[in-house]
Formats: sequence, C-alpha cells, structure tokens
Amino acid sequence: MGGGAAHARLAAVAAGRGRADEAARLLAVAADELAGAGVALVAAAVRLRLAAVRGEPLEASPAWAALADAGVRRPDRWMAMYAPWPAG
Repeated sequence: MGGGAAHARLAAVAAGRGRADEAARLLAVAADELAGAGVALVAAAVRLRLAAVRGEPLEASPAWAALADAGVRRPDRWMAMYAPWPAG
C-alpha cells in the first residue's frame, strides 16, 4: 500500500499548489497501485477523490457504488478519511 498511499498524498500536495492536472494523474496512479495491493476500499476512496477533482458527481461514480456495496454508509466521509484533501 505504501506506493499508492504516497502517490495519493503527493496528489493532495499538488492540489494544494494549484496543480490539478498533476493531482489527477497522481490519483489515478495511486488508485491503480492500491487496487493492485489488494486494498480495494482505499482504492475506491482514491477513485472517488479523482471523480471529485474532475468535477464529476460523486454519487454517480462507480467508486461510490463500490463503497456503498461494501457497506460504507457515507462514501464521502470514507473518501475524506482515506484520501484527505486540502481545503479550498
């Protein structure tokens, strides 16, 4: 999980510096790495964050559905916990 988690954190740093394209690229890499490491729910949280960065409706995201199907009642809060993001 180390590489995926690191890329997710680097994405947040890029976003904080106003580099949305780099943040999106790093989130995509992170999600793939996390899925490959077998931590599907964390990967889904990162994919949900990627949807947010792209301006897509979260509830329509396949990641939202994956989290809900796994029993997560508030996928948005799951995302905030596992894929934190700078404010504003």
